[in-house]
Amino acid sequence: MITIAAGAFISAFVLPAKGLTGLAAAIVGVIIVAYAFSSARLKGIARVAVVFAGIVVAFVLVKAVPAVRTVGVGFFPEDDRAEMTIALETPPGSNLEYTRLKAEEAARVARSPCPDR
Repeated sequence: MITIAAGAFISAFVLPAKGLTGLAAAIVGVIIVAYAFSSARLKGIARVAVVFAGIVVAFVLVKAVPAVRTVGVGFFPEDDRAEMTIALETPPGSNLEYTRLKAEEAARVARSPCPDR
């Protein structure tokens, strides 16, 4: 559980910035740390040294390996053109002039500045 938690924690910070290579580096570091905790041969200072080495390896690899981005980062998608669609419904049987007036009113409201800014 500790290994999974540590891997998820590191990946949450590394993956958006470094993509697949960062994830691989984090996994290598977590594997080294997991080995340190699961190995019966490592005791005391040796175990601490291997844990420290795993953490250092993860961070050094993340910095040294060039990023191969597989996950986009950002709030808006790359193809955002700042467009929006407004659906307008008028009562059945409305004439064209009434519909045009309501469409112009909706466009005016959409273009007006936001009141809470």
